[in-house]
Amino acid sequence: MKKKILVCSLKEFEEEVRQNKFFAKWSDELKDEIVIYQYQNNLLAYSGVCPHFGGPLRPLPNGDVRCGWHDWRFSASEGHCINRKIKCRLVRYELEIDEHEIKVIK
Repeated sequence: MKKKILVCSLKEFEEEVRQNKFFAKWSDELKDEIVIYQYQNNLLAYSGVCPHFGGPLRPLPNGDVRCGWHDWRFSASEGHCINRKIKCRLVRYELEIDEHEIKVIK
């Protein structure tokens, strides 16, 4: 059975997105930073930690994700690296959203 892990309230998410265009929060339960942002009318959730060297990942205006340390870029839709010839992928999280909360399904 899949486990549902609370990430934040919808209110907390909306306030953060208004300021930063994305939401990022550490989850002790997942032992990972979760980055949530809107891409093509969907909310996407990825690990905020680059699989290359652990740098911070943040979404770009086109929806792709970029590491601030070494400029590795990842596809928003599939999570694979788009500017290096490697096979690593981002950790993507499935979300459940109700009228009050956002949860990760693990």
